[in-house]
Amino acid sequence: MRCLPLLRVSLSLLSYYACASSSIPSSWSSAPSSSSSSSSSSSSSTFSSSSWNVDWSSFLGRHNPVWSWSPGSPWMPSLWFQGSFIGNGMMGALITSSSSSSSSNGAKDMSDVDASSILNFEIGNSMVWDHRQNNKTLATGNFAYDSPRLPIGYLTLHVEGGYKVSTMTLDIYNAQTMGTIQIVNNDNNSLSNVTWRAIAHAEQMVIIIDVLVPSSSLTFSWVFTPERGNSPWNDQNPDKSYILNPVPVLEEVNGFNVSRQVLLAGGGYVTAWKDIELSSSSSSSSSSSSSTHRMIVLSVSINYDDINIAQDEAINNVAGALKTGLDTLLSSHYTWWHAFYPRSFVSLPDSMIEGFYWMQMYKIASGTRQDRMVLDLMGPWFVPHTGWPDIHWDLNAQLTYWPMYTGNLLDFASSLPSLLLRNVQQLLNNVPPSYTDSIALPVASGIDCSSTCYWVVTDSCKIAPPVITGDMMWVMHNLWLHIRRSMNDTDLKVHVYPLLRQSLNFYLHIIERNGTDGFYHLPTTWSPEYPGNKGPDTNYDLMLLKWGLSTMLQILQRLQISDPLQPTWEDALKKLAPYPTDINGYMVAQGVSFNISHRHYSHLFAFFPLNVQTWDDQQNRAVIEKSVDTWVQLGYNGGGFTGFSVAGAAAMSARMDRPEAALSNITYLLTKFVQPNTMYYEGGEFPVIETPLSGASSIQDMMMQSWTHNVSSPLIRVFPSISKTWQDVVFANLLAEGGFVVSARRVNGTTQFIQVESAAGELCRIQTDMRGKIVASPSNVPIRVLSSQNGLTVLDVELKAGQNVLLYPSGSDVSSFIISALPGNQTQFHYWGFHPH
Repeated sequence: MRCLPLLRVSLSLLSYYACASSSIPSSWSSAPSSSSSSSSSSSSSTFSSSSWNVDWSSFLGRHNPVWSWSPGSPWMPSLWFQGSFIGNGMMGALITSSSSSSSSNGAKDMSDVDASSILNFEIGNSMVWDHRQNNKTLATGNFAYDSPRLPIGYLTLHVEGGYKVSTMTLDIYNAQTMGTIQIVNNDNNSLSNVTWRAIAHAEQMVIIIDVLVPSSSLTFSWVFTPERGNSPWNDQNPDKSYILNPVPVLEEVNGFNVSRQVLLAGGGYVTAWKDIELSSSSSSSSSSSSSTHRMIVLSVSINYDDINIAQDEAINNVAGALKTGLDTLLSSHYTWWHAFYPRSFVSLPDSMIEGFYWMQMYKIASGTRQDRMVLDLMGPWFVPHTGWPDIHWDLNAQLTYWPMYTGNLLDFASSLPSLLLRNVQQLLNNVPPSYTDSIALPVASGIDCSSTCYWVVTDSCKIAPPVITGDMMWVMHNLWLHIRRSMNDTDLKVHVYPLLRQSLNFYLHIIERNGTDGFYHLPTTWSPEYPGNKGPDTNYDLMLLKWGLSTMLQILQRLQISDPLQPTWEDALKKLAPYPTDINGYMVAQGVSFNISHRHYSHLFAFFPLNVQTWDDQQNRAVIEKSVDTWVQLGYNGGGFTGFSVAGAAAMSARMDRPEAALSNITYLLTKFVQPNTMYYEGGEFPVIETPLSGASSIQDMMMQSWTHNVSSPLIRVFPSISKTWQDVVFANLLAEGGFVVSARRVNGTTQFIQVESAAGELCRIQTDMRGKIVASPSNVPIRVLSSQNGLTVLDVELKAGQNVLLYPSGSDVSSFIISALPGNQTQFHYWGFHPH
């Protein structure tokens, strides 16, 4: 098809992002709805009586992370979570001061760091994994050795002479990192400013860095240091049976530098790069006659059959970019990113939180794409010393994708179901041999989703009945969140329905009817990472199973199809054992009270995130309140909480009508756990990307919620949990369940207007705090008030597919309705980055 830019399209099935170069085929459909906006710096919506007035460059520019350091400074960004990062959904680089790469490869101090090295670019590619799992000679039986992410290497900029000051800025709007290095000239001790810029091109598989040196007497060079392609897990936990891959080889091929990493299991990966001098006639060059402007282009490619194919592809990527030229590359890169940001809009009175939120949007688009790799624990970035070179399925993957659903980024979120659909056979292989009709996911895996004995909890990972049971069903909930916004019945029928069916079959093999009480019970299973005892009827599994059964019955009703297992599902749902509870609320399992400070909230799943039991239902409030309060108090007081725990507490508070607690948790997350570049780590400074992203999802929950357990009774809650300290808030084009694109503005503590556009013509039910009579524009859109109490009004709005409406209190000055950035708090501008606050 012909690809068109995303300019003023409304609910289009075409997406600008489908035009990106494709490396991974996807059978999961694109998002059916796109925001009505322009990619220009000041955009106007097509909605009735409302306009956009967002200067994107200025708005995002106030949140650009900044760095400034000198030799020996405590603000030198020497660690991966202190520096900048760039990415294009497949390739990426972590940008730090020169000490970081040396430290990450074993340096204990600065004595082995070359004084001439100034900047370090740790190269990553989310396609680079080992593949020994099916090789009888090489396989250890543990995926962390057999099919982990692998290191590539780092690129270092060396400049002759010492430096006094180095500065760096991550330009969010243009998705580039720029910097200036003040160099001391060896000849006369004068100072010169070397400037540089780096991008991971949005569409081409290349990293581009250009450097402008003001004096030809200054010399600089690039040095690529390959890192041996072995499992980082083996570095942390050496295994005598693990056979090391060969040492990478540096070569020159037809004028291109290459690093070849052979994989013993077959094929290998190649890094290719070339450094050239640019003509001063280039419009990107502001060089004088005595200055030097150079550009280095780098690409990484992998092929599991033939390393020479990988080499050809990497060289061709570099050659193609060089032929295109810097000006054209920058132009197309900027165009892509300028079209991305208006997909949605959020502006908050707290500029620290606002900046954090937009850094997560930048991170998502840098980290994954519809046609690229799943966003694993590291994304397209790589930290060589990580102990977790994998995909975690017991929480991390699920939380990572949450902000993409409400954030109107369904095409980006498609990388998750696409991975599962490519590996259905492996999902079938993950279960005991007798469970031929079932699928499962392990705690963690490589990109083939294979189950091995990593984090062993039993003698065998595939015994019947299994102990690790719930992870696949939790991922199915993510797919449901996706489908409930795309409202794509084809994906529902072709993909979600059969996967959910097989996930339910897995549980049907292990539940047993008790002759005494008549209920179906579960054997002893694992509640993720809970350090106490285990027991039967683990709430993690009971809650997931109940959600799966009820969701399947709703799918059958929507698709108007019959299934021979429907009576079985109905019976299991009706007679499933009650959730175990005690004086602390929800228990971990029957006979296992939740009484240990612990970070996971798996025992709370009925409330969050599954919404099987909700705060709206008065009969559930007492147990929900007791359960959440017990978990939070133990978590904070006992030291068990980590970053994702606090993000979860914020989301739960937002659902429990506790706006001040929601904001307090978000603030605590950002000030106590999130790192200077908004990354996050646990363990031995091992990267885990999900926590900041789940924090962004919790921020979305404060502005809009659309969760529902029964799809026949949807409810879009606009500004459901806004702190009294946030008098003004604005968002645009957030995506609600039912396929509704929603925008709203809050002024002086009251909702000024709500815009809704329908993608699928579903029932639209809105909850708002608007006061007085609510009217619609256009006036022929029927609205009906269902209830009005406690300052909240619930109304039904009849919208056809493709139709939009503006809702506001009667008598309002409609000409004042605008989507624009709040003034913000200037003392919090440029909050992120490694510098004193």
